Order: sequence, then structure tokens, then C-alpha cells
Amino acid sequence: MPATWRGVALYAAGAATLRVRISGTEPDALTLRVADATGAPVASVNSLALARLDNEALKMLAEVAGADDRAPSAASGAPAVRTPARPTAVAEQPAGGLSPAQRLAALPAAQQEAALLELVRTEAAAVLGHASPEEIELHHGFFELGLNSLTAVELRNRLSAAVELNLPNAFLFDFSTPTAVVAHLRRELTERAAARRVAVGSEGTGSAPDVEVRDGIVALFRESFATGRNALGNDMIMAASRLRPTFGVASAAEHIPDAVRLTAGDATTRLFCFPAVVATAGPQQYSRFAEYFRGRRDVSVLPLPGFMRGDFLPESMDALAEVLAEAVLRNAEDGPYVLVGHSAGGQIAHAVTTRLEKMGERRPAGIALLDAPWPGDDVSERVSTAMLGVVFDREEKLGGNIMNATRLTAMGGYHHILGEWHPEVIETPAVLVRATEPLPVTDGTLNGDEGLHIGWNLDHTARPVPGNHFSIMEEHAGSTAEAVEEWIMESKR
Repeated sequence: MPATWRGVALYAAGAATLRVRISGTEPDALTLRVADATGAPVASVNSLALARLDNEALKMLAEVAGADDRAPSAASGAPAVRTPARPTAVAEQPAGGLSPAQRLAALPAAQQEAALLELVRTEAAAVLGHASPEEIELHHGFFELGLNSLTAVELRNRLSAAVELNLPNAFLFDFSTPTAVVAHLRRELTERAAARRVAVGSEGTGSAPDVEVRDGIVALFRESFATGRNALGNDMIMAASRLRPTFGVASAAEHIPDAVRLTAGDATTRLFCFPAVVATAGPQQYSRFAEYFRGRRDVSVLPLPGFMRGDFLPESMDALAEVLAEAVLRNAEDGPYVLVGHSAGGQIAHAVTTRLEKMGERRPAGIALLDAPWPGDDVSERVSTAMLGVVFDREEKLGGNIMNATRLTAMGGYHHILGEWHPEVIETPAVLVRATEPLPVTDGTLNGDEGLHIGWNLDHTARPVPGNHFSIMEEHAGSTAEAVEEWIMESKR
């Protein structure tokens, strides 16, 4: 049965058991709430409008799908079957026993790029409901074209199956345009083919390639958490980060990140968001927060340099503030804008605001600090363990395969930068959106003196919101976004 979906959001992935709650909000529409076995939200649909097909429509659907023998009967009450579009470049089973993905990997570079581009555009068109792959523009962001957190996972699943790669659920937040996706897939396919050639060449020689060298640091970091030695694990990734290439203020212009636009709207004030500095953070951190503003405001995320393979790390907060300030100005055009940062991302937002004020042009209209701790505030080992445990849990719910050596060493590098930074007084109005619930821990709850001490020692407005440090960006993201929206509107009066 055909349906129209509105307000679709994905909160987690990987649940083995789902509980679905369906309720009616309008005569011809339903709402869906999907949770895992523990009651934690997995997905939601604000409005699902159903429409019945008559016999003629069912016959037409069957003809289009090329499956008359499987077409459901209206009298039987069976739902219509949607047959997804398939990429013509790799859909046919090739001769010689090779899978479509293996044949794709064997193509010459130019043909491989063309085939991958056709694949990506075809699958994106199918997920977004477009009639033709040509409607998917090469350099436009998927989220600008209508992708959301739920359909992003569907598109990722299609691409993973087509190229036989284990892409993380957050894949399309990191590579948010067709050309970026193609470039990444080409690199992954090339590396996989090279690894297979090395493996074949090493057979019978008594030596095999050390496939764990690149991500051995990940295993050690996980071990430090599992054995209660978080401080040693953090020291390790901070030390390893010093081996990464860096950039300074003078070369910042060469490392400006591309903005990931999550929503568009008619309001004049845009939002530019900065992720936290944990290894699993990124633009996906703001997906549920941004949904509140869909159709209302432009919301973009500026990825932090250093978290993607091939990135340079900033050598100091001055270098980071310089590169992100330039990224803001490049995307803000001539309208007003507000900077937003969750957790340590709030500290970065403050540093960028400081830089923009010193530049003296097009400074932000405001800065929203989402449960951002004051730099230098110490946390107990128990709090640190609780926070890291949530990070590992979020990675699992996002489908895994996110944390790697690049992301971990970037996390260590940012810990070093933030540890040496002290906020300056700014003129830009600020709001501190504070969580009102304690962090979850495995052995009970944190008492009031033991939890995160969220306070900002410079002038600001405070807004309490439901949820803990992490859930204010997840199941309570709507309340967090609403608090920011109310503050923006009040600031204009």
C-alpha cells in the first residue's frame, strides 16, 4: 500500500528486537514510535498517510515492476510491493563467477568512477523517490536533496550491498555529496584489491600482511577502557596524535572543511554547528537537533579537521579557530548566523567567536553552548568511564566501524589543544543550554557532587532542558533545539 512519510528520524541502529507503537493522529494518518527491547528510541515517524490502490492501479504497478505474477490482489488485502531501482552499471551478474562488486573493482579507473557515480545517483534517486538518477546533482549535499537520518541509513545499506563494503551508518554524514561518496568508495575498493593481491602473494611464504597495524591503537584503546585504565588510554592517543601532520594559522586556508547542510528554511538566521571531539562524533551528532528546524532554518555542521583519513590536525586552538572562522564566513553569505556547539564543541564555538570578533567582519549574532563544560574543570575517573562507555555504546548503535586510528588520534590531538586553551571575554550574546539529568553509569547513578559540573564563567543566559549530557542531542534533541530557537527569537526583541 503506498504511503506518504513525514517527520522521519532515526535515533539508533543495530537493535535485534523492536517494539513498535502505532497511533492515529488524523483520520487518514498514523504516527509510529519504534524502540528497542530496553525502551530506548530507535526511530519515529510523525505522520504516515496511507492510500489504497484500486485494481487498475495495482495492474499498472505490476507492469512497471515487471512482476505481474507477483502483483497483489486488491481483494486479498495484501499490500503492494515496492520494487527498488537497481543500478544498471553493476546490477547484471557478470560471467566468470565474479560478483558485481568484484567486477566493479576490476574496471579501469575512468570506467570505475563512471560506474560508481551511476550507482550512487541511481540508489539515491530510488531512496529519495526521484524518477531519474539525473535529478541527483553531483555537487549538492544529499541532505539538501531531502535525505534524513533514516533514509541515510537506507542509502548506506544499498551502497554497502552493491560494493560489498561494511560502511558505517554515519557514512553519508562524512561524505555528503555524490562526488565525495564516489571518491571514498574508489579509495576503499582500490585498497581492498591491493590487500587481496598482497594476501595472495604471501601464500606459502611463511609471512602474511599485518592487517591490524593501522588500527592496532584502537584495540589498545578499547583494552584500556575494558580494564579501567582510561587515563593511560587517553595518554596513548594524545602521544600518538603528535605523529600526525599539522597545520598552523598561516596555512589554515588550505584546510577549510566543507559544510554539511542538514536542513534548509526561510528564517534569516542560520545555524552553524561544531561537533564534539570524541572519536565517534561528527555531523550525525546534530541530525535529530536539526530535524526541529527543517523547513524553518538553515542548519549546517562544520566538521572538525583531522577526523578523516588524509586530514591534517590543527597545531593549536588559534589554527583551529582560524580555519573554522573562514569556513563560517564562506558559508554564511550576508545574513545573520548563530554558532552552536555541544560539549567540547561549545568551547570550540567560543574560540571561533573570539576569532570572528577580532576579524571585525560579520561576527555572529549569538553563540549557543549545549551543555559545554568550562575548560579545565576536572572530572572524576567514574565520570570519565561513564562518558566513554556512552561513546562506545553510541558507536555500536550506529552500526560500528566508526572508531579508527585516525579518529582516535584526532581525539587525542584535540584533547591536547583544549587542555592548553583559555576562553577570552567576548561581546557576542551567549546561551548555555544545560542538561538537568545525571549521566548514566553501570553501577548506579552519579551523585550531584560527582557528575559533570556544567557552568560557563563568562556572561551568558542559562536555559535548563530535560535529559543528560548525551540525551539532550538524542531523544531530547527537540527540547534542546526549541530552547535555542526561543533564545534566538527573544534576542531579536
